[in-house]
Amino acid sequence: MPAADNRDQEQGLRHQLGAGQMAMVAVGGSIGTGLLLGSAAALEIAGPGVILSFALAAFITLTVTMALGELSSVHPAAGSFGVYGEIYLNPWAGFISRTGYWAAISISIGAELVASATYLAYWFPSVPALFWVVIFSALLLLINLRSVGNYARFEYWFAMIKVVTILAFVVLGAALLLSGRVSPQYTTQGGFLPKGPLASLLAMGFALYTFAGVEFAAITTGEARSASDIPHAIKLTWEQSSYW
Repeated sequence: MPAADNRDQEQGLRHQLGAGQMAMVAVGGSIGTGLLLGSAAALEIAGPGVILSFALAAFITLTVTMALGELSSVHPAAGSFGVYGEIYLNPWAGFISRTGYWAAISISIGAELVASATYLAYWFPSVPALFWVVIFSALLLLINLRSVGNYARFEYWFAMIKVVTILAFVVLGAALLLSGRVSPQYTTQGGFLPKGPLASLLAMGFALYTFAGVEFAAITTGEARSASDIPHAIKLTWEQSSYW
């Protein structure tokens, strides 16, 4: 892509995001329906062997995150995947990359909104699910209409709530196991691989979906304060995502 064309596409950006903000946007995006609801479906498929599914998904995510980190460090741009496709392949590759990602995010946001209604139905069973979908859709729209600096602050603290909650779950689960209050389930109910060795591969779709969102670290690089913040943001994203 010619340099002038790239500059034209970057007009209007504020360049206000630091490494921590970019990383938390990505981490917050990866902690969602896939982890909180999708893990249950993965457990149904693979049993305790789902640990292998998540380990392999984590390795795949690591390679993708590092590759995106290299590309975004060299080409910090709001277009992200589309820009890389245009530069290294052709305009059609950039178009397909952008369109495919738009479709994926559209479906993912719909899934998140349905999940929010599912969660709240536990406490408010008489309230229609459509009510919660409309409320959270309006909230998301309002946040996304704010300036990039305000958006980053919202995302940072919302993501922090998710991180603290997941860490609390990990500590609580470890305490229950180590104290003997809950018996380990790795060898009961059919053993570690009750559905067979291939079941872990069948659960890979859910495991990979759980890590979806770490690519936001590359997408936000167009608004980075400086190019030197980008490698640090990518490293922080992987370090925090690897905890779960």
